[in-house]
Amino acid sequence: MTPPVGRFAPSTTGRAHPGTLLAALLCWLDARSCGGRLILRLEDLDPERSRAEFALGFQEDLAWFGLDWDEVLLQSASRAQHEAALDVLASHGLLYPCACSRAALRAHGAPAPDGGFAYGGTCRARTLPASGWRACAEPLRVRVPSREVAVRDESGAIWALDPARAFGDPVVRRRGGGRADPHPGGGGDAGGGGARGG
Repeated sequence: MTPPVGRFAPSTTGRAHPGTLLAALLCWLDARSCGGRLILRLEDLDPERSRAEFALGFQEDLAWFGLDWDEVLLQSASRAQHEAALDVLASHGLLYPCACSRAALRAHGAPAPDGGFAYGGTCRARTLPASGWRACAEPLRVRVPSREVAVRDESGAIWALDPARAFGDPVVRRRGGGRADPHPGGGGDAGGGGARGG
């Protein structure tokens, strides 16, 4: 059996704080307790708040705490992969521009399981400009099919949810071209398989 892959993915918008260190420690303990690999994936996608010194500071803080990593990834380094994925989604007619603001989402969206608001699909019928998704300045969402997804956790419990109904279509590219990570559970880790962690 392939050993599990754990992942800790903090945003690099400041130095580590006690809650960050606790979350990192829990991910580290989980992966190491079952002989798994552990990836530190630094979420440096916020062009206004992420800085290289914060990414380096995170690594220093975590090393001081005694945590080691099998691999360190910067999300910004996988831009070409992200763009290739958007090309595939666009070729299947699944991308669309969205003009809805966060304020509008809070005002009209239903509560989502993660504490945020589910996107109600206001712009879902829109299409990309003829010149493609790269020419679009608005945020881009991906049309998610409505179907239940069920997973069994390590305790044997089954968790089932229809992501399209619970959360709506996720943003996959922010306004002005900044990347969004709609799959914080590990889908962005190349070769990571079913990544565990926070």
